[in-house]
Amino acid sequence: MFRHKGKKKKDAVNAPHTIPGSLRISNTVIADLAGYTALTCYGVVGMANIETPESLVDLLPLHPTRKGIVVYDEDGVLHVALHVIIDAGTNLSSVSKNLKDSVQFVLKESAQIDACEVHVVIEGIKKAPSVPGVNQ
Repeated sequence: MFRHKGKKKKDAVNAPHTIPGSLRISNTVIADLAGYTALTCYGVVGMANIETPESLVDLLPLHPTRKGIVVYDEDGVLHVALHVIIDAGTNLSSVSKNLKDSVQFVLKESAQIDACEVHVVIEGIKKAPSVPGVNQ
């Protein structure tokens, strides 16, 4: 469970004030946010099932998104490991960087998590299914 202190907000007159209290976000919610974000990134075909034997990597359907994601806290820094299947023919480095940046942005904007390390683990490459009327 990740926790951080209240955030300063601005009221109608733009004067900052602090909202008392703390926000607790479960690892499953963080995994859901990261998973939904990952599936919207260009080049990501899906999440990999990391609970299968090493010789077999399954492509999970669009649900559940939190499988294939490991969330943990180490020394006050949130770590999110995304195990993904990438579309064949895409630039692996570019897709990984875009995925990392997108997840960090969503976690910062949605959950106010600033200290976050995103690790992209490419578990496989697969040709994305073609969509009728697109790329034809």
